[in-house]
Amino acid sequence: MTHDGFHVGQQLQPFPHVHISGAVDCTIALRGANIMEWRHEGQLIIDGYQNDEELRGQDGVRSGVLAPYAGRIRNAKYWFDGSEHDLKPGQAERTVFHGFARDTDFSLVRIDYEPGEVTLTFYADIRPDQVPGYPFRLGLQTTYKLTRHGVAVTIEASNLDSHPVPISVGWHPYFRIGSSVDNVILNVPADRVLVLDETLNPDHEAGNKEIIDTDLDFRTPRPIGPTRLDICYTDIRVDEDGLTRVKLGTTESDERIDVWQRGGLIYTYTGDRLERDPRRSLAIEAISHIPDAFNAPEHVPTVRVAPGQSRIFQCGFAYTPRSAGVKDEQMESMQATRSN
Repeated sequence: MTHDGFHVGQQLQPFPHVHISGAVDCTIALRGANIMEWRHEGQLIIDGYQNDEELRGQDGVRSGVLAPYAGRIRNAKYWFDGSEHDLKPGQAERTVFHGFARDTDFSLVRIDYEPGEVTLTFYADIRPDQVPGYPFRLGLQTTYKLTRHGVAVTIEASNLDSHPVPISVGWHPYFRIGSSVDNVILNVPADRVLVLDETLNPDHEAGNKEIIDTDLDFRTPRPIGPTRLDICYTDIRVDEDGLTRVKLGTTESDERIDVWQRGGLIYTYTGDRLERDPRRSLAIEAISHIPDAFNAPEHVPTVRVAPGQSRIFQCGFAYTPRSAGVKDEQMESMQATRSN
């Protein structure tokens, strides 16, 4: 189907997916409603999975829709309303993270066109028997609004059960800008980070810590260089329009990516452990709650969703190509950093 410069086609081979071409070039797999790529005039910006094998392997959770929990769950266990739930019963290896929506088959249920944009809506049922340790029923809807300049994402997780359920959500894209993460100019408007232990789970007793004048401080834009990031930022500043923006530039050109979200926290990962192309792209993860929120006493009430209610989370990005003539205070700061 073609409309206003967008061509949307559904294909079953080599795996079920939707391909959008014309004004943008984007592939969205039905498995996980996963954006496998988004290109601007042929240039790869969202660095997702390259094929079905990578998609099923889930290394790095590239472009993952994170639900019904975002981040790790300590020891793969949590308590909710007086019952203990084990996400990996009988297994010695206890690492679990980022939910299982990313392994769930979605359906494309709607396509909407407006001048200069196309919106695709994907839906999946999360069944009580789908995975151990999450005996709840959800309706999960993921909506992507695509334009020539970026993507807006809305994730809506609805409680279809007759009792409250725990839900946190998020999105896990990797952005490719410049030739490597080392050359990315990063600006994160946050004053603190969560204290993580050796398992990358939050230390709930320690809480968070200030990062002023440390190698985690990107309140002023600067190149990442050799710094390794695998951290959750907190105490985040919000712009007048209610959005938080992480800004990415590169020392190699004046192109730019503004990654935005409404509420939540920012998890940043430099991709050091990726099997393919480590430190080639940067993950900026928008998450509604801290990792392991199901086990954090002060956060358990906030992950609780009543019957018939939904958790809605919005995020996305805007891409400015090289020499686009867009100037603002932030861009000028990035350019000054590059020239120095």
